[in-house]
Amino acid sequence: MFIAINGSSSSDWEKFKRDYDKQYASPAEEFERQQIFFENVNRIKEYQRTHSDLTFTMGINHLADQRTEVGNNINLKYYKNKYKLSFRN
Repeated sequence: MFIAINGSSSSDWEKFKRDYDKQYASPAEEFERQQIFFENVNRIKEYQRTHSDLTFTMGINHLADQRTEVGNNINLKYYKNKYKLSFRN
């Protein structure tokens, strides 16, 4: 499920929290997650603006309040476990 991106506003943030049942431990954490959400929305909008020939869809999902590095770590752990991968430095 993706949320349509019309603009970065507090109503988008409230819709995101409602749609994905987001709750935060403190007002400080919510503020930080909100800032990350707006950064991610702006990144998506900029990418869509500069790449008009996209053959895929970018949108807001349940990870939109997390930094990209967190999502990458989650994906890496999933694939490492699924395919029994190991990485050496």
